[in-house]
Amino acid sequence: DNALRQVSGTQEQMARSQAFLRDVSEAYGLEINGLTKQFTQFYVSAKDKLSGTQIENIFRSISKAGATMGLSVDSQERAFLALNQMMSKGTIQAEELRGQLGEALPGAFGIMAKAVGVTEKELGKLMKDGLLMADEVLPKFARELEKVYGIETISRVETLTASQNRLANSWTELVRSLNESETGGISQFFKFIVDGLNTIANLLIRVNTSWGDLWQQAGKKGASAGKKFFEENIRLNSSDIALTAKERTSIKNRI
Repeated sequence: DNALRQVSGTQEQMARSQAFLRDVSEAYGLEINGLTKQFTQFYVSAKDKLSGTQIENIFRSISKAGATMGLSVDSQERAFLALNQMMSKGTIQAEELRGQLGEALPGAFGIMAKAVGVTEKELGKLMKDGLLMADEVLPKFARELEKVYGIETISRVETLTASQNRLANSWTELVRSLNESETGGISQFFKFIVDGLNTIANLLIRVNTSWGDLWQQAGKKGASAGKKFFEENIRLNSSDIALTAKERTSIKNRI
């Protein structure tokens, strides 16, 4: 949320992006935290080259394709990494299209050729010559991707993974709602817990140190008392030492 807020520029854009991400995560059963991270990165690389609607449409199509095919989190991240690099470079290169995007989304190269309206061989030459502009062809690629994958009419993904992600998202939304309350709810609660644990830890350290000092002092006092006890016993029982009755009584009392 903090990263998205930084790149959004305005509170209005931030609210729009959050609403969009909630809609996508709910519809396709995608985990909201990872989705927000991916969208933030894509938004940064594309916001000066594409409109907000185009950014959302491309992101929605890639997300839908990944969810429908049951792609792993790593594969989805790889797909968005490829898109980010395409937008950052401005042109589409074989490394991103054939490699990263092609590995994440099977058939990506052929789908791009159809989107541009050329053969795969011609597409390769366009990329080699640096003539395949990312801002021009990615919106077309997103639309063609949905056609080829047959997911144009899909509005909701229902799988076990999607259900698990929706459950996780419900917890995330609960934490967000508590954190955004007027009292700072969840943040203040956990701050209280952490501060309390920190205080307890410091007390335990002090108590442990105090017991250590006490034990050391007791040892010293015990040795001193033992020495004194031994010496006075020697004095009391030694025939070489002349003691008065009063002195003997005093030593006995101390022992």
